[in-house]
Amino acid sequence: MNEEFLSLDPREGPTLDKTVVLILGPEKSGTKLTTRCFVETMGCFGDEKIDGTIIDGKDPLVVRFDLPTTNSSNNDSAAYVQMQHLTQHFKSKGFNVKVLITTRDVKSNAEAIKNYYNENKKYVGLDDNYRFNINPNEHLIEDGDSVMDDKMSIKIIQSAYSEIFKGIIVEDLPFCFSNYEELLNNTEQHLRSLAQFFELEFTGVENLSIEPENKETCNVE
Repeated sequence: MNEEFLSLDPREGPTLDKTVVLILGPEKSGTKLTTRCFVETMGCFGDEKIDGTIIDGKDPLVVRFDLPTTNSSNNDSAAYVQMQHLTQHFKSKGFNVKVLITTRDVKSNAEAIKNYYNENKKYVGLDDNYRFNINPNEHLIEDGDSVMDDKMSIKIIQSAYSEIFKGIIVEDLPFCFSNYEELLNNTEQHLRSLAQFFELEFTGVENLSIEPENKETCNVE
């Protein structure tokens, strides 16, 4: 009998010979822009959609999720992606999972979340029984007639990071941070350092396009 076959541990899954970078953060923390940067400056495959699609035969991948994930263009319910399920999904396809957590000045982030929900007349909040050590999906409130305020915006941001770190701890995932303001103000150096951390080839920012509305949020010329 094949000795290599005999040496295999039946408890082990598939060989993790590919890489996926999960870009995770609260809504309006820069996940969309950061994903585009990975595609345009590091040769990653993926796009700005939030669906977790695996592109067959492509490596490395970049996949973006906001927490909670919502879509103002349709009637899909909001939900917090479950990190453990997401990680196992990619590992089953042979991907080594790494995490990039997006951050932003908390006041700016809260204001952007509040404006986003109120402009789209879509309210997503958490009830009074929610605690960081329980599943937020069981305590979500969706009400188009309610108005998002500063207090709930902060609560949404806190719950997002709570869920991200739960998954990182349980799945023992390598991670680092990307700050939205630093990305806009010191783009090349910031992306170069991220490429080094994730062991990706940095190709420069010559072909990177940053939308004017992104720069306006940080007064970048």
